[in-house]
Amino acid sequence: MLLVGCGGGNYTPPAGTPPTATTGITVTLDLRQREVIPSSSTAIDATDRITLREIAAGSNSLVSVDSVTANGISTATPATVATGRFYIATTELTRAQWISLVAASGAAVDTTPWTNADTAADVATLGGDNRSASGLSHDAITTVLHAWNARSPHRLRLPTGNEWEAACRASSPATWSWGGSTTPATTANYALTLESAAAPGPGFAADRLANAWGLRDMHGNTWEWVSDGGESNLPCLRGGSWSDRLVSARSGNRFNMPTFVAYPLAGVRLVLEPQ
Repeated sequence: MLLVGCGGGNYTPPAGTPPTATTGITVTLDLRQREVIPSSSTAIDATDRITLREIAAGSNSLVSVDSVTANGISTATPATVATGRFYIATTELTRAQWISLVAASGAAVDTTPWTNADTAADVATLGGDNRSASGLSHDAITTVLHAWNARSPHRLRLPTGNEWEAACRASSPATWSWGGSTTPATTANYALTLESAAAPGPGFAADRLANAWGLRDMHGNTWEWVSDGGESNLPCLRGGSWSDRLVSARSGNRFNMPTFVAYPLAGVRLVLEPQ
């Protein structure tokens, strides 16, 4: 299957692929078979398949510099930024998916980095392959993706900062994708943060409600690496984590981290690159 470039084209989805609310399609990438196949649902596969949602090209309200007031509400004013068409995973990469991706790529990196996390010892013992992978460094991720892309016709990469924020906001100019509410009854539905965390580690993929574009855990659970937008436009982390307060999970926030650091609270959400 050939995907056209981000700037346009006439990609025809495989027969049986359903439309989505983002005016695009949902596809599934089979990591072991290295195939993109139609998705008959948005169900999350915890093992060796990644579900991705097409985000149509368009203009989005994003912020270049984000700041907060004393009570933690963002004071940044979004500006209109154009993003191209791309496919982004509906959840953060799970532990099982990371293990499958590493195996399929042949890269010599740690397959279970969460067992080396420096946070609470309980993180490594939390059961469930469907929990979000954590303890990932930017360098380990890019090593795996480089090896994967050398073997597969379907290229994977990190989202850019603008792509990530557009996907997170889902057209909302507010502090979080659900709006500006900080009441626990609302925020706990969408974000696993310090205020709502029930365990000292990442939660299960798709355990919270999706945003308006069908994407889950954009706020909280694990920080997510993006390819740019940090200090000096370097890679950085977005979205907050289970061990950070809600204010850190705001759509426009950025967290700088050296790319070689396997940060215990960091995971990743992948983009399928149109060809």
